[in-house]
Amino acid sequence: MMTKRDPHGNIVRGTIAGLAAAVGGANAVTVLPFSAAVGLPDAFARRIARNTQTILLEESNLYRVADPAAGSGAMEALTSALCLEAWKLFQEIEAAGGPAEALRQGSSKAMSPKPAPRARRRSPGARTR
Repeated sequence: MMTKRDPHGNIVRGTIAGLAAAVGGANAVTVLPFSAAVGLPDAFARRIARNTQTILLEESNLYRVADPAAGSGAMEALTSALCLEAWKLFQEIEAAGGPAEALRQGSSKAMSPKPAPRARRRSPGARTR
């Protein structure tokens, strides 16, 4: 996960990995010093790694939350509702005699969403012709 070409970019990589591990429910997380891919890390790199772990633990309070990704239940509920509606549409198409017959009857056209009108967008500095 670490790169030798841009060791300072590894600070962000380590932070994101530590956060993802915490949100994913890891029991233990160790953030490596950003220069670990280059060789033995110096005191500054070790300090940044230690501070990253401390900030993730103490300041973000991830350890206090039972489910840091709490909203995933809401997403699952929305996904289930979407699947139920899609299944109803599928059953209506099958009841009409299949996709070809539903198209002939025009029932699938009524089910399909209307395309939104395209708005012309101009950036503030765009030239008009």
